[in-house]
Amino acid sequence: MREAALTALKTQLQNITEDNGYPVTVKAVRREYLDMKDIPATQIPLLVIEDDGEEEILYKTGDFADVLFQVNIRGYVNSIDGLSTPLNVLDVAAKKAIGQDLTLGGNAFSVTILPYTDRSGNETTPFAFFVRPIRITYEGRITQGM
Repeated sequence: MREAALTALKTQLQNITEDNGYPVTVKAVRREYLDMKDIPATQIPLLVIEDDGEEEILYKTGDFADVLFQVNIRGYVNSIDGLSTPLNVLDVAAKKAIGQDLTLGGNAFSVTILPYTDRSGNETTPFAFFVRPIRITYEGRITQGM
């Protein structure tokens, strides 16, 4: 269920295009952490879903458990375009895309968009970025190790 929820999240973020009514087109959505020096300029604006793999069991009943996990959505823009406006536009577009389906295609029963935890960048670096935490809760079958 976790993997299906993350795949649905990625798909929702990939739908951020001007053709779909957003004020920006995301050129790439990735599922792995990237060092800023490894980001090709051709992939900006870029959204990265960072998943540390940790989960918390909230409630167990029978063979099932409500499971909570958190990912960070890291958004990158060119800092040469200025910082505040491009970051805000990308952040609002990401929140809107996630809000289109808070069940992530039926793979989650709760998605919470949290306040951003970091915004950084300046005119001397090639990119500016934000980090927006997202909490996802789903029901999973209890297995050993859970």
